[in-house]
Amino acid sequence: MADEAVEAAESIDRGSPRAASPAATATVTGVCKRCQSAIGDFFNSWHRITGSYYLPAMLGSYSSTLREYGEQQAALIATDLDGCLIQPLACPSCSDLLGFTAVDAPAAKQSYRGRDFFKLPRIELRCKSPSGETTVVEPKVDFALEPLPVEDSPLAPSSPVLVRSPPVPVKSAPADDMEVDTRPVQHASQPQLPSSGLQQHHHHRHDPHHEPLPPPPPPPPQQQQQHHHQHHHHHQPLRQVEGNRQSLPPPAVRSPTGPAPLHLLPQKSPSNPLPSPSPAVKPVHDVQYAQPQHPPPKDASVGLTNRTRDLPPVMSHVHSPVEQHRTNGQHYPRPPQEVQIDVLERLQTQISQNSSVLTVHGRDMRRYEGSLQHQEENLRREFQGQLHHQNSEIHRVDEAVVRLQHEMRGIRELLEALSREVQASREVSARGMNPRIPGAPMSAQDTALELMADQVSVVSQKANEVDTLKITIEIMKNKIQRLEEAAAAAPA
Repeated sequence: MADEAVEAAESIDRGSPRAASPAATATVTGVCKRCQSAIGDFFNSWHRITGSYYLPAMLGSYSSTLREYGEQQAALIATDLDGCLIQPLACPSCSDLLGFTAVDAPAAKQSYRGRDFFKLPRIELRCKSPSGETTVVEPKVDFALEPLPVEDSPLAPSSPVLVRSPPVPVKSAPADDMEVDTRPVQHASQPQLPSSGLQQHHHHRHDPHHEPLPPPPPPPPQQQQQHHHQHHHHHQPLRQVEGNRQSLPPPAVRSPTGPAPLHLLPQKSPSNPLPSPSPAVKPVHDVQYAQPQHPPPKDASVGLTNRTRDLPPVMSHVHSPVEQHRTNGQHYPRPPQEVQIDVLERLQTQISQNSSVLTVHGRDMRRYEGSLQHQEENLRREFQGQLHHQNSEIHRVDEAVVRLQHEMRGIRELLEALSREVQASREVSARGMNPRIPGAPMSAQDTALELMADQVSVVSQKANEVDTLKITIEIMKNKIQRLEEAAAAAPA
């Protein structure tokens, strides 16, 4: 009983963190530093995981109102959370990212799976004193403890006793319950010799109606030994149920009497097998098939008293499996094989779901890459076409400017020639004042006037063409400017 108390204390100590100082165990209120809105209540004991993210040291020691924000994403590489799939958590008021939840984690970081991580540099921890004053406190980082996983596996080989101990307050149990609780540990660490004798005597105490029956003919030693082991394993899981239904006599009455050592002699066989696992973790209908056949002992000497004591195992062997299941009730805890199969099935289901999601994401990424490449090619072709068209327009404008220069040069030469002719006509008109040749100046003046009229008409026509070319050049300049602005805005 003392060993069980020590083991229970050790299990409770392993399952919960050590008591800290009052300053470190204060309950604080988390407030978003950006919008000053409360986001939950926390027990001020943390594990520092990264430079800015902290993990509550105890499970269920906080309440948070943060909401999921965005989609799930992978944690950063080369950090303590490398390989984890996280879901960001944001403030419900200002949508500022204040933490995340580790949705999935690799095998080496299973203690992070399902845990909430908080970014304390963005959270203000406030503690309300008994006097009503609110003070800002710093997070208490616990360096001695390791993060606890959300679900402790009942199959851990390092703690076989913790499999059967539920997380409830320890109660004082009667002597029979203590005997039932210590049976799996004793059965796993000691030989089967004392357990068999005590169990057989316990069975005779609960089934006294088999004693008045006449003794049957003695079966062969091998069959008798086999029936005895089957009876021992059939009734061992039922001890806790029977102990809860019936009240047991004092230990002095239940202690074995004088003939008990004589009955234990056939069990001292050198071929005794290794102790089997605890029957509390095995289904009842598989116990009788899981036990090996014992060879008959060499020094077996069974008397009339031992034959009478061996009668109940023979009678209990007649019961059908349906009655055994009905007597047992619920099978708890579940067998480790079934738990392992269930865990593997859930793991395979999760892996298949993750694989399908990754396949869908990969297909979407490939589709997006193809569409981006197609759009890039279309934009490249469009820009190349626009640049080619602009170059052709610029060449055409250059040619038009060259032609305009030639025409302007011709107009200038024409104006110079016209000015010379006007000067000559003035000289001719000045000479026409001489009365000696009245007919010649008149004819030369008329010719000059006609020539001048023709030249003026040509000049006016050329001037109109120059105005038209000037307007055309202005239009082309505006068009080229618009094309350049469109080409500069397209890559941005």
